[in-house]
Amino acid sequence: YCLDNYYPLDKFIIYGDKGTAAEIYATDHKMKFCDRSNEYNKGVLLECTSNVNQQRKISKEELNTIIAEHRKWVNKDGGSQAIFNNVDLSGLDLSGKLLGHAIFIKVNMRNTDLTSAYFGWAEFTDTDLSESNSLGATFRCAKFLNSKFNKADLSDAFFNCAHFDNVTLEYADLRHAVIENASLTNTSLKGAKLLWAELKYISLHDVNLKDA
Repeated sequence: YCLDNYYPLDKFIIYGDKGTAAEIYATDHKMKFCDRSNEYNKGVLLECTSNVNQQRKISKEELNTIIAEHRKWVNKDGGSQAIFNNVDLSGLDLSGKLLGHAIFIKVNMRNTDLTSAYFGWAEFTDTDLSESNSLGATFRCAKFLNSKFNKADLSDAFFNCAHFDNVTLEYADLRHAVIENASLTNTSLKGAKLLWAELKYISLHDVNLKDA
C-alpha cells in the first residue's frame, strides 16, 4: 500500500529490516511511504533513484516572497539569497525585478517575462530561457553555463562582462543589445538578429554565427 501520492524528488537509500522494506519520497516537505514487504527479501539494501526531472512550479506569491528576501540579503538586512534549483518559473512575470547575484540551476524559464529585470552577477546553469521576453534586461557580469536563450527577445539587453559557456542563442533577437567585454565559448548564435547590436571587445571561441 502507499500513503498519499507524491512524486519522488530526492534519492534515498532504503534498508529492508525484519522482513519489511520501504520507499520514502519527499516533495515540498511532505512524505510518501510505500510498504514493499511483499516485494523484497529480509535484510536487503535497496537504492531508490527518484525522478529528478520533476520540477516544482513556483507560484507568483512564492516568487514575490523569494525576491523580497533576496533584496534584503543584497542590502545586508537579513533575508536570504535567491537560489532557484530544479524549479519551474515558466510564464511568470519577473519584469523589473531585482535579482542580481541570484543563482539559477536547472530552471525552466521559458516564456518568462524578464522585461527590464536586473540580473547583474547572476549565475545560470542548465537553465532554459528560450522564448523569454528579456527586452531591456540587464545581465551585467552574469554567467551562463549549458543554458538556452533560443528565440528569446533580447533586444536592448545588456550583457557587459557576461560569460557564456556552451550556450545557445539560436534565432534570438539581439537587436540593439550591448555585448561588451564579454566571453563566448562553444556558443551558438545561429540565425540570431544582431542588427545594431553593440559588440565590442568580445572573446570568441568556437562560436557559431551561421545566418546571424
